[in-house]
Amino acid sequence: MNYLKIDRQVVCKMAMLLVFMFAACSEDGKSIADGGTAEETGIYALKNITVAGKVGDLVPMTFVAMKDNGDTLQKSNLVLDSLDEAIVTIYELDSTTLDTTGRFFTDTVRGASGDFSFDSISLKSPYVLVEVLDSCYTPNCIEKSEPNIAATILEDLDSTGTGKLNKFPRLLKAIVDIQQSGNISVNILTDMKVQRLRELVAAGTSFAVANKQAESEILEEYGVYEDLGSFESLKNGTESELAFVRLLILSGESEGWRMGDEYEWYRLASSKAFAALGEKVKEKYQNVVKLFEYKVGYLAHSYGLGKCTEQREDEVVLKEGISFVCRSGKWDMGYKKISYTRGAMTDDRDGKTYNTVTYTINGKQQTWMSENLNFADTTSASIDSALKAHLMKNTSTFGNDVSGDVNGRFYVWFAGANIGKNEVDVYRIEPQGDTTILDKRCGGPEINCIDAADNSICQEWEENVTTYCAPLIGDVSWDGWDWNHEKFIPQSKPLQGVCPDGWRIPNIDDWISLLEYVANEYNIEISDAGTMLADDVATGFGLKPVIRVRGDENHLRIGGSGYGYQFMSIPDFQSDEKKSSYGVHFSRITDRVKMPKIALGYDLNVIDFAILYNLQQLNGTFLVRCVKN
Repeated sequence: MNYLKIDRQVVCKMAMLLVFMFAACSEDGKSIADGGTAEETGIYALKNITVAGKVGDLVPMTFVAMKDNGDTLQKSNLVLDSLDEAIVTIYELDSTTLDTTGRFFTDTVRGASGDFSFDSISLKSPYVLVEVLDSCYTPNCIEKSEPNIAATILEDLDSTGTGKLNKFPRLLKAIVDIQQSGNISVNILTDMKVQRLRELVAAGTSFAVANKQAESEILEEYGVYEDLGSFESLKNGTESELAFVRLLILSGESEGWRMGDEYEWYRLASSKAFAALGEKVKEKYQNVVKLFEYKVGYLAHSYGLGKCTEQREDEVVLKEGISFVCRSGKWDMGYKKISYTRGAMTDDRDGKTYNTVTYTINGKQQTWMSENLNFADTTSASIDSALKAHLMKNTSTFGNDVSGDVNGRFYVWFAGANIGKNEVDVYRIEPQGDTTILDKRCGGPEINCIDAADNSICQEWEENVTTYCAPLIGDVSWDGWDWNHEKFIPQSKPLQGVCPDGWRIPNIDDWISLLEYVANEYNIEISDAGTMLADDVATGFGLKPVIRVRGDENHLRIGGSGYGYQFMSIPDFQSDEKKSSYGVHFSRITDRVKMPKIALGYDLNVIDFAILYNLQQLNGTFLVRCVKN
């Protein structure tokens, strides 16, 4: 490499044969290999050494810019402004004060890779200041300019009056001990460390101790209390924990934090949705989840929560409506952990395994599937023939989750209950005592019209409703109508429905007892218990948003069931209050302010009961969580 060299002749009183890459000597002839340090020897002669490294912030690949049409993936894991022909300068520093000695070397970066190398240079001191001045060939140069000029950037137009902004280069720095650092990484963290390192050394602290202390102080400002390694080491690249700290700082500076979106779509949603799109998407999904953890740690520190220690495990702190909980040495967004036991069960019909959770409620154990049921076998000879017939065309999945592995499966209520729709009579007792039977064509479609591939079925259903329902029920409600449920659902007997042997469809009292238990544990209203069920660590229930993920490693689109979703339940037909409770509905409510949030901006999955006065809704689709007998 060609570089400008400004030097004065270095004379060493005792010459010695160099058998290492570099050696040092002082007036008493003590070399570095003999155990001398910068503070002890005072003068070094580092001859014909190579100082090399990389400029820019190596960060993990993530989804970086959520737009209306989806998340865009990073194109590179090297974040910088414009490195082509960026100026790199190495300043020799006094080994005691870290002041510049007046000797320096300068050159430019090798293309867009950020690499630089100074070959065969000689130094008196092992300590150098590396400065990189961005070439500023791209507009990003403006967006990441130095803080002292950032405030005036938008007003500083060029003299031609064209409205174009002047470009201000970004200056990155690093102070390193070249004996210890090897290849040098010059990045946002090394730049932040320079001033504090100099202050500590000026106060009499040794370089090694000052270096560690400065790094520790910077990390603590972002809620990180562990030693994550040297800021300058290229070994701490894109896969390192420091890479996430760099991305944490950069994401806060550039785009702001969409923690609500990240919590719902990345932290709560099933990882299977992302893994199905390939290893690259899976990796970036995992990186987003990890980055979110660092963001939570930073917020916890900014609120003064201090370090999450073993002694503070499960401690909950509320700050400005956000619920923080200490878990396994790190702050998280969530709630305290209640008593439950995790388990698993296998459905012998198709071999699928489901996670389970057991609660002790009023002295009795209640075991739930903590995943949504995904059974749809309509072909195997071992499956009950009636169930196969009832499931045919009466189950569906959401979006591109064709297998149901991500969200589970939706069931038309009658199919989930293993009841033939044609066996059901919907009737009304007229004032004069006569019975009116509803035309069976006045009913719902056999598939979910929201995601129906054949819209003609939905159109036919709407025409039937208009033709056969409207003359009888009008456009208002289904008050006064009932159906022959006593034929299929005796009150004293559990209904297995689509559930495996030994399990059953939960009745409305099962749901109420679960929600009351959760509400009592957290001293909240039962209507708010759904928020806690969304925190799997706290309650074990595994409530997740219904999600659809499409795209590839270049572009990603994420969506979900915007109006919420409902789980199937069996009503108490003897109770006027509960006889219409065919499902329990979970939805996201944005205007409820009394609940502590587990994400910025809104509450998640606040629960409402779906009181289905309209019997036509029995043809709607439900998720199923089975309960053990």
